[in-house]
Amino acid sequence: HLQRRNTFNPYQAMATIASTVALSDKLGPFSLSFGANQTQYPGREQIERTLPTFSVTSTPINVGEWMVLTPSFRFTERASLRIDQPGTFGTRFVPGPDGTLIRTDTLRRDRYQRDITLDPQLRIFGMSFSSGLTIRDMLNDYPEEKVFYPDADSANKQTRVFPRTYRTDLDWNPTFSLPAIFDNRFKLTPSISLSNVDSRPYWVRTELSGGKFVSQSKRLTYGLSMTPTVFGLWPGFGPFTRFRHALNPTLSYSYAPAKRVPVEYLEAQGDNRQRYLGALAQNAVTLGLSQNIEAKVRSSTDTSATPEAGEKLTVLSMQMSSFTYDFERANHTGRALSGITTETFNTSLRSDLLPGFDFSMQYSLFEGSTLSDTAVFKPYLTNISTRVSLSQRENPFTVLSRLFGRAVPDRSPQPQTDPNATEEREAMERRFASQPVAGQAARGSQFLVPPTQGWDASFTFTRSSPRPPKGDRIIEQDPDALCAPFRDVNPFLYQNCLSTPSNVEPLPSTTSGAPAYRIPRQTSLLSDLRFALTRKWSASWNTSFDFEEKEFASQVVSLQRDLHDWRAIFAFTRSPNGNFAFNFFIALKPQPDLKFDYSRATVRSR
Repeated sequence: HLQRRNTFNPYQAMATIASTVALSDKLGPFSLSFGANQTQYPGREQIERTLPTFSVTSTPINVGEWMVLTPSFRFTERASLRIDQPGTFGTRFVPGPDGTLIRTDTLRRDRYQRDITLDPQLRIFGMSFSSGLTIRDMLNDYPEEKVFYPDADSANKQTRVFPRTYRTDLDWNPTFSLPAIFDNRFKLTPSISLSNVDSRPYWVRTELSGGKFVSQSKRLTYGLSMTPTVFGLWPGFGPFTRFRHALNPTLSYSYAPAKRVPVEYLEAQGDNRQRYLGALAQNAVTLGLSQNIEAKVRSSTDTSATPEAGEKLTVLSMQMSSFTYDFERANHTGRALSGITTETFNTSLRSDLLPGFDFSMQYSLFEGSTLSDTAVFKPYLTNISTRVSLSQRENPFTVLSRLFGRAVPDRSPQPQTDPNATEEREAMERRFASQPVAGQAARGSQFLVPPTQGWDASFTFTRSSPRPPKGDRIIEQDPDALCAPFRDVNPFLYQNCLSTPSNVEPLPSTTSGAPAYRIPRQTSLLSDLRFALTRKWSASWNTSFDFEEKEFASQVVSLQRDLHDWRAIFAFTRSPNGNFAFNFFIALKPQPDLKFDYSRATVRSR
């Protein structure tokens, strides 16, 4: 038991066992695919399983000269078994015949979800008709405490423990799009859709509805969208012959009359009708924007080339999510900011001047749901992600050298001329990479550092900070708070508890009224550096640094030596819980079976 909970093998401490099966085939215009996968985590009993995933898609089928049909069908079933995330209830008390306590059992929690999507798309005389049917069934097989409102009345607030919760959604939203107007300039496209009054599914069945299906209302929504492209050409300078700044705004307007949402539907969702805003008339404008700044690079060989010739370079590409503003909702609440119905905003940046660079960030705009008049506009930064990939040939300095006409020497890996570099050597590499160290076979590939000239590195910075919830029914997911009971009782269990990954998603609830989760902020930097020390030595270093805990997590250092006919690999690994291992491997290139393997692992507390 100790070996399983606090493994001596750091590979097992960091490994995740993932099994995947996939099958695909094509029958005429139809493409069929079937798959399944399962994921297990080190030291945890929780299992994530998807069985099966089945889909049928088709290329457009010409029923006639004026009709095109594109059918599609998808089915997915997922299961989370033996969930070990924190929840409201973790134990079950078993009484005897006389009512006295016999024992206390750990409560097993399972979750199941099934999704079915049928989406036939029809195009008649240039007009598009979509009629998607979506069915989702979810079961949380564990007790859960909820606050709910009988008759959707906020004055009648009750708290109840349900032995298990469930939810079934059936949704059907037909959409009718007319041909585009002024296609070459403004790309105006009118549309008519029969949409739900509430943004949630049309038919709903939950534990709050007593297992009965309840429905909301539908209404016609009239829309007009425009996606023009506005650009300007600017004179260049230096290595650039011309700049092109393109703006791609997306502007749409939608109108829908007011419609009543039944009280039974609000009750099944866990809402109350006094604060509900979803049944108001819709008079909304949606605006999105993306822009690209591109440059033409002057050819270094052809001085007589026209400005249109040369390589195109993306100086800056910016993508922003759209905003929706509802004038009717702002009128009803009397607050201008409450007209914003978009709850999250994200943007991303990319540039060819910094190869392999990606930046994105996301904001939560409201504290609370925009379907309620209690939502407060309070932007909160929830996520930042940045990735940079550099190498000796691809980095800002080589890009600038190419732009300003300086030749960059070719230092890419040269083809192997060693006669011993045969298929047998590749078989040896694969065999060593597939050593049974738990998890995917590719885990062993971290020790295979191919001899190379130059270097390459990648850095990934992520910061996740979910908005802190408010209220008196909050479940902590902070490792320090979860592991506090072990601090003075068993220091060994306390250290092992701290090393358990805490970046797990909160358990989804079927309706509102469930306890909220407070997830701690996580800030980390992942790095992977590979370089050649000498002509015969190459090395790699893979690590991650946790800025919240102010310490390094896993450390993987690997050295490889080319011994002409032999290959030697030295590897050192340290897991987040303090365990470390040393490996030495040497094998003959022409005969991979002639090898020597040495491994030593040690367990330590943090």
